[in-house]
Amino acid sequence: MKKSRLETRDKLIIFLVIVGAVFLALFIAHSIYMSGTRRGIAGIREPLQETVNGGGMHRNADGFETDITFKCYYDIEALVLSTHDYNGSELSDKFAPVDAALGWGKVAQYNDIIDFNWEQSGRFCRCDPLSAADVKLLGSIEYVQEHFSNNHLIPAEKDVEKKIKKIRKGDHIRIRGYLVNVDGSSEDASFHWHSSTSRSDTGNGACEIIYVTNVDWIE
Repeated sequence: MKKSRLETRDKLIIFLVIVGAVFLALFIAHSIYMSGTRRGIAGIREPLQETVNGGGMHRNADGFETDITFKCYYDIEALVLSTHDYNGSELSDKFAPVDAALGWGKVAQYNDIIDFNWEQSGRFCRCDPLSAADVKLLGSIEYVQEHFSNNHLIPAEKDVEKKIKKIRKGDHIRIRGYLVNVDGSSEDASFHWHSSTSRSDTGNGACEIIYVTNVDWIE
């Protein structure tokens, strides 16, 4: 009887170890998928931007009566450098659940050679200081600033939102839509979120806020 109980216990331990290993492998695989892969892609063009006259929509979000105003038509092909999900209670999180840091030109081309160490938090995107050799390869610090952007992605509809949430580091994508201003007010507060329309600005207010109508993956 003791031997039988020991065998049963040993089998249970082996079973639990196997189950644990399977769950660990699935967790690691999911983490790798979610984080994406750093790579470089050469030949990605500059974003296309065209001023529009009027257009937009009205939304109610968390008690805020909000106007989304179209500023420019925007068409960006890019390498995804990093992504960050925003699932908090801020009004901006309700509008744009995902930020995507996007690169083109030499920033995208040399992203696998130069470890920029892209980091996103608090709706900002930062990279590590570059070495003199890295700057020489890219041309200048100003070139880097003008060839990547942090983008707050506002989905136009649910199907677009599903696509936005599938964007991963290393993807080669094309996003089309509008650079927008978001202005809202409630009984006791106001909300103003305005898009940059320049690729050369930095700091607070330099991010692009894109009302996304299309997301496509480029093979």
